[in-house]
Amino acid sequence: MRYDGFLPISREETEALGWDRPDFVYVTGDAYVDHPSFGVSIISRVLEDAGFRVAILSQPDYKSCDAFKEFGRPRLAFLVTAGNIDSMVAHYTVSKKKRTYDDYSPGGKAGLRPDRATIVYCNRIREAYGDVPIIIGGLEASLRRFAHYDYWSDKIRRSILVDSRADILTYGMGENIILRIAKLLDKGVPVRKICDVRGCVYMAAPDDKIHFDVAAVFDYDELKTTTENMPKRSGYSIKIKMR
Repeated sequence: MRYDGFLPISREETEALGWDRPDFVYVTGDAYVDHPSFGVSIISRVLEDAGFRVAILSQPDYKSCDAFKEFGRPRLAFLVTAGNIDSMVAHYTVSKKKRTYDDYSPGGKAGLRPDRATIVYCNRIREAYGDVPIIIGGLEASLRRFAHYDYWSDKIRRSILVDSRADILTYGMGENIILRIAKLLDKGVPVRKICDVRGCVYMAAPDDKIHFDVAAVFDYDELKTTTENMPKRSGYSIKIKMR
């Protein structure tokens, strides 16, 4: 095998690099393209520069959990993104017609990622490895971090953090966020204890003390029955309040 400076995308390549296992496995719904227009490449290179080993699992077969075992259990965590754009937008037009071309897949082939890819990937990872730390990010996660109106189902859906069963959701520009999380995990801090990193969403009980002030908390059971209480702006809370 020839190693040409790209990040490894198979177990064969990690073994050629002498890795027993990667620190992070980055699951993405896009083809692996090592270019700064792809968030996966930026985040991976930032982690690599900090001394972490990152392997890329690009467009895995989501019909079972087998493909998610390609690199084994990562030392620190799985990172998950649907890709550069929302997977539902990648699959459907605004009139909800199925697209026949995917700009972020090899040869433009459609169907290489699932609908609601972040949720599907995370659930496959849980099926394969149980309580392994999972951190989600990217456009799909960022825009669905709170209870939200879902155009495709015409319903109010829960935060993607709930449906994906991930541990942490990162939103916005993630370079500093993921580096901070990586260093805490590397020090042995349990993922459930990482609650003080700005730009993150995590699950919390109603009476949990949180690190940052919460400006507003909305109850999902109320939101799902009406749109009148939907928040008019975003970025005001890092806490999902469970009732």
